[in-house]
Amino acid sequence: MKKSYRPYSPKQAFLLPPSPTEWLPDDHLAYFVMDVVAQLDLSAIHRRCQSADPRGTQPYHPVMMTSLLVYGYCVGVVSSRKIEQRGRPPDNLTIKQRMVRKLTTKAGRAVYALRKKIVEPVFGRIKEARGLRRFLLRGLKKVRGEWALIVLTHNLLKIYRAQLRPA
Repeated sequence: MKKSYRPYSPKQAFLLPPSPTEWLPDDHLAYFVMDVVAQLDLSAIHRRCQSADPRGTQPYHPVMMTSLLVYGYCVGVVSSRKIEQRGRPPDNLTIKQRMVRKLTTKAGRAVYALRKKIVEPVFGRIKEARGLRRFLLRGLKKVRGEWALIVLTHNLLKIYRAQLRPA
């Protein structure tokens, strides 16, 4: 079986992808997730990668991949294919989509905070706001693992949002 090549894009605007620091604000959730994941013990993943077949392309770093997975769950994107496809928002957003993006900015949150406080239960927030309506895996052990990841990201988002609030 022949190896496939990584995508070739001769019209790519940059030689290398831009650094996230060039287009993400300093207080972005991605940095918080990367800091948390950097503190995790990923030695089991490292051992698994080291014992894998040495042929083929080099795998991506486990810290990066774990950060990407946790960030995806934090923003409600749980499918690895959708995480891969997700990029910068398109220019042709609807008015409703623009408003949602505006409300996720610091200024938008400040304006929205002036409104009456909305209280939602945790399950409602996970189900509606984050779009996690069903489990992707089957089997009690796998579902428990997926639920642990969902709850972890819910709590990470609460901590992250608490840090953004002015003291």
